[in-house]
Formats: sequence, C-alpha cells, structure tokens
Amino acid sequence: MLELDSISLHFGQHPALTGVGLSIAAGEQIALIGPSGSGKSSLLKLIATEYQASSGSLSMGGLNPDTIDAKALKKWRQSISYIPQHLALIPNLNVAQNILLGQVGQQSTLATLGNLVRPNQVQLERVHTLLHEVGIPEKLYHRADTLSGGQLQRVAIARALYQKSSIILADEPVSAVDPSRAHALLECLTQVATEHQVTLICSLHNLDYAKRFFSNMIGMREGRVSYQGSSEHFSIRDFEDLYSLQHG
Repeated sequence: MLELDSISLHFGQHPALTGVGLSIAAGEQIALIGPSGSGKSSLLKLIATEYQASSGSLSMGGLNPDTIDAKALKKWRQSISYIPQHLALIPNLNVAQNILLGQVGQQSTLATLGNLVRPNQVQLERVHTLLHEVGIPEKLYHRADTLSGGQLQRVAIARALYQKSSIILADEPVSAVDPSRAHALLECLTQVATEHQVTLICSLHNLDYAKRFFSNMIGMREGRVSYQGSSEHFSIRDFEDLYSLQHG
C-alpha cells in the first residue's frame, strides 16, 4: 500500500502540490489525469523520491523515505521504476545494454560496466524474454537511436520490468506517438503490469485513453486531487471541475 498523507511540495514560493492525500493498493493500475501544470509529474517524482515533500508524509509498507536509513532508502528506490517523458535511454547503446542499465544502483559500478560489455547468457535471455513481452524481440542488438518513438517506449517499459520493481510510474508515455501507437503502447503497458503484478501509475493528458485502459483515475488540478475513483463513474461534472478554465 502506497500512502500519501497531506503532502505539499513547494519550489520557493510556488506550490506544486497542496494537501495531497491518496491511498494506492498494491497491484492497482491508475491513470493520473489533469491539465498541464496540475502537478502530475511532481507527484510521480515525489513518489520516486526525486523530490522531497515540503510537508506531509509518504509511506509504502509502513516506511517513510524521509525517516529511514540509507540502506532502506536504496531498497525503496529499487522497488520503484520511473519512466520519464524523455525516457532516459542512451542513444549509442544497443537495446540490451539500455535494459541492463535498469539495475544500476543494485550492483557496483564495476559490475554494471562488466554487464554492459559482456552480459552473461542468463541476463540476455531475460532481456530477450522481456522484449518479447513488449513486442520487439528482434530489436535486442539494435542501437537505441535507430528505433522509432513507439519502440523506444517499449524498451523503456522492458527496462522498468528488468528492474524487478513493485511500482511503475510512467510520465506521459504516449505523448510523442500517434493515436494508433498510443493505443498499442497503453495496451502493452497495462498488460505487462498485470502479468508482473506491479502497481502502475500512468500520467496522461488524454481522458479517452484513461477511461479506456484504466479502471481507476486520479484527477489533479492546481496541485490538488480533484477526483479519485473509478473511471466508469467519472462524470461530466468531474470533467468540468478538472478542466474548466473558470475554475478557481
């Protein structure tokens, strides 16, 4: 269980999040929606501990990343895979090498470099299996800079799975692809999350995608949670509260 209790986040005088309270169950798949600047990315980065809350508390399994020791914090971070909008893939490395980097921080720098230069058969078989799950097994040795946007997204998903995390945070994963590829990517992402029994929180701008692929939604407006509940029960009034230019 991931718990956020009265979380606020400020950058100087600018409030990015205000009084956010959420409970997210293990294995839940949630679409995080809202207009630009609503705090979606800030919330994901806070859960990933890239940001630290100005006030309130964040906990997972009863542990708070702000109060645990360095060893426990490292374990917390290993349990969360964050897929940023820009994907953070290395263009001049091949697909297998980019996925192997999913375990950076779980081993020594020397071991990481050794795996990149000469990965063992077990590692390569697991990488290939994950690429098969995301639909691009033939791209194992292709350089990242030769792939399409949709293929790069699939590599990023495979890298998150290789990390063996319990939570995947995806920040606008389909913002740079056309609608047909967006549908295929979201179908892939939700399917592998189900198969691997991981919690998935995915920020989206497109409400239709959120309602089609996710049973639950969190709506954000001006750094606050405007809606948390089922996608099915998200009403016209909820939509107006979330997106109306007259709000506030």
